[in-house]
Amino acid sequence: MKAGLVTRPTLYLDLDGCVIDSRASIAASVDEALRRYGLAALAADEIDGLIGPPILAGFERLLARRNSSQPSPAQLVATFRERYAVVSLTQTTLFPGMEAALEALGTRAALVVVTSKARFLAVPILEALGIADRFEAIFGPAPDRPAEPKTETLARALAGRPRTAGECMIGDRSHDIDAGRAHDMPTIGVTWGSGSAAELTQAGADYVVDDPADLAPVCASIARLER
Repeated sequence: MKAGLVTRPTLYLDLDGCVIDSRASIAASVDEALRRYGLAALAADEIDGLIGPPILAGFERLLARRNSSQPSPAQLVATFRERYAVVSLTQTTLFPGMEAALEALGTRAALVVVTSKARFLAVPILEALGIADRFEAIFGPAPDRPAEPKTETLARALAGRPRTAGECMIGDRSHDIDAGRAHDMPTIGVTWGSGSAAELTQAGADYVVDDPADLAPVCASIARLER
């Protein structure tokens, strides 16, 4: 084991597209926000850009793509959150195999959520799914910081926690991989969310897995390599 590191590793997990399937609830909430301002509903190829990255950035890209200057992205975020706080509790599911994966990961590591979703929205979802107690901590942006980069969210999660052999960042989008690499930790990209294997590989993911059941063996391998 590396000098100065404790035995029990910490695994930092993205939420949307990694642990939970929030596609339906996000799409419904975005459509409601767009409808209130007289804008067309999401096209099929627009939803993935709004799952994973900070929601403010997603709305900025959406409005730019549509050459629309009104409403402001911040107005859409506020309306989105109003609807999402309700529908996310009934229209969000765990990805198949994720409950067993969390059980396996939790036997050897501390689990911490690091999400671009505002924390006040993330916690009730995990509670509704009955898995909030699987995580030692849940980190997400404050309500007034909808554009907080994942690198900063991960930095807050790391503050005050010991750096551990076997720690890693797990997520489905390039910004998850970027965050892990920025903090000098191994990264695992998952392909059951919105990001593709190509996106994750291009971002520099150390490992790319296609099934939640593969997470525990890969994390165990990382821990062995770092000892």
